[in-house]
Amino acid sequence: MKQSDFEKPPIAEIKETRFEKFGKTRIDN
Repeated sequence: MKQSDFEKPPIAEIKETRFEKFGKTRIDN
Protein backbone atom coordinates (compact mmCIF):
# COMPACT_ATOMS: atom_id res chain seq x y z
CA MET A 1 0.00 0.00 0.00
CA LYS A 2 1.37 3.42 -0.89
CA GLN A 3 0.62 6.74 0.80
CA SER A 4 -1.05 7.88 -2.43
CA ASP A 5 -3.68 5.16 -1.89
CA PHE A 6 -4.64 6.77 1.42
CA GLU A 7 -4.53 10.31 0.02
CA LYS A 8 -6.85 9.50 -2.89
CA PRO A 9 -10.32 8.12 -2.03
CA PRO A 10 -11.22 4.73 -3.51
CA ILE A 11 -12.89 4.79 -6.94
CA ALA A 12 -15.93 3.10 -5.39
CA GLU A 13 -16.43 6.04 -3.02
CA ILE A 14 -16.06 8.55 -5.86
CA LYS A 15 -18.66 6.70 -7.94
CA GLU A 16 -21.01 6.51 -4.94
CA THR A 17 -20.77 10.26 -4.31
CA ARG A 18 -21.42 10.97 -8.00
CA PHE A 19 -24.39 8.62 -8.15
CA GLU A 20 -25.75 10.08 -4.90
CA LYS A 21 -25.59 13.63 -6.32
CA PHE A 22 -27.10 12.66 -9.68
CA GLY A 23 -29.58 10.30 -8.03
CA LYS A 24 -30.83 13.01 -5.66
CA THR A 25 -31.22 15.54 -8.46
CA ARG A 26 -33.09 12.99 -10.62
CA ILE A 27 -35.37 12.00 -7.74
CA ASP A 28 -36.02 15.66 -6.86
CA ASN A 29 -36.85 16.46 -10.47
